[in-house]
Amino acid sequence: MPHFAGLIGLICDFSFFDGVREDSFRVECGLPIGANCAVQGVIAKHWPGAADLDLRHSQTLTKSALLLAVGRLEASVFLPASFSEMQAGGGVYAVAPEKAKAAARSLRSLFSFVDGYNHILADASTSGGMRQTVQGNEVFIGPPSGSTLAAASVVLRSSTGGLEMGVDFEPVTMGWGAGQQAFAAGKVDVFVRPMPAGLPLIKGLSQYRNLRLVGLSDEDIARMRAAGVFQFPGFAIGEIPGGTYPEIANANETVKALAYSLVQTVNVAMSEQDAYEITLAFWGNIPAEKAGNPALATLDPANPFPSLNVPRHPGAARYYRE
Repeated sequence: MPHFAGLIGLICDFSFFDGVREDSFRVECGLPIGANCAVQGVIAKHWPGAADLDLRHSQTLTKSALLLAVGRLEASVFLPASFSEMQAGGGVYAVAPEKAKAAARSLRSLFSFVDGYNHILADASTSGGMRQTVQGNEVFIGPPSGSTLAAASVVLRSSTGGLEMGVDFEPVTMGWGAGQQAFAAGKVDVFVRPMPAGLPLIKGLSQYRNLRLVGLSDEDIARMRAAGVFQFPGFAIGEIPGGTYPEIANANETVKALAYSLVQTVNVAMSEQDAYEITLAFWGNIPAEKAGNPALATLDPANPFPSLNVPRHPGAARYYRE
């Protein structure tokens, strides 16, 4: 597993945070088009301590959590399912389980949020549910490491009734930009990408191909439920409303899709006052920020804890008590 080499090295070199940080507020997030990165901009705009924001997007979040645990970051977003793996010393963290468990004990949460939906695109000439769409085809599932790859693998196997990668369909892994170009050029049959609903990526792809957004059928969802997918923290079924993508063939169809949540995570050594102020600044300004940024549409002040499984920071807990 050469693509996990950096992650393995970081686990094995694990050392604890001393509570001292750089002058900049160092944060890592995933897709730059998602709420997960937009959230960091809101914090930087409204909390003076993050005014000098050093934001690094398109990161491998399983690695970002370790960087946060050892004090090389001030904040990061993290998948709830990956945190469960870290706590158990399993998944990608199985190479050094005790150190991974120690890292998990160094993480605390401020809030969580629905970041978006798993979008599955195929040529408009195709039809059927997930099994018919995927079987025998080349399917782009994201970069060759990280939490997105693991989630795509679980969803594709379960929703198709057990189709295996490399046997029943050919998984294609590469960077997001390269995968998008390959799909636009017709070199890949199916394109899987988690992202908020309504962003312009699909409009861009539709300039090159006539597309349909593949929804999860009731049968697909039943298979996923039977496979235990919804027992993983952070996953649920949501809907992408008809009219969201007027340029696709099934533009008026409301599509069921896998919705995923992320956790805004900090180090346990962050002061209670800082954690309190960040949480206050964020939720106090999110209604106005949502009005001008579609990437923040899934943020719900009435539900600040969807799929939250990372222990809450005492400073954040104080905000919610008040």
